[in-house]
Amino acid sequence: MYFIHERLKSKLRAFLYGAGAFIFSWLLGTFLMVAVIPPIPILKGLRSFEVTTSLITYLLLWVSSTYLK
Repeated sequence: MYFIHERLKSKLRAFLYGAGAFIFSWLLGTFLMVAVIPPIPILKGLRSFEVTTSLITYLLLWVSSTYLK
């Protein structure tokens, strides 16, 4: 958010870019887990889907915030 705000000089637009990037990466991470990526045998149990989805989401959020700046 800081780097996006530095580039745009608008708190509202920086927030909207960050929130949009988060929602997009969350949906894309969920789609990848459901349709593309096979189950990871290392992560077992009831929470493996949520953990893997959140890891993908955070990775995509980091990539989007890096390239939006």
